[in-house]
Amino acid sequence: MNHYILKYQLHKDYLNKRELFRQEHFNLVKAYKESGELLMGGATEDHTEAFIIFKCRSKTRVEEFVDNDPYIISGTVTEWQIKAWNMVTADI
Repeated sequence: MNHYILKYQLHKDYLNKRELFRQEHFNLVKAYKESGELLMGGATEDHTEAFIIFKCRSKTRVEEFVDNDPYIISGTVTEWQIKAWNMVTADI
């Protein structure tokens, strides 16, 4: 299994814009959490960025999340980036 970090750049009016899409976003998050592929996620305190940590077989699963995330589809997330993450602390 590989780890990935999904970084979101949030819309300047994120707190208001997310409301219409929040439940749908959480439904998608819940599905990935139940499969064990999404470990954790959340926005920074200033609500300019958010990060989601995945543990899955391939980057394709993270891309599928992105393709289906209402936050991205609606423009609540203005930019996103997926990075492979070399998790080392799990073995310490």
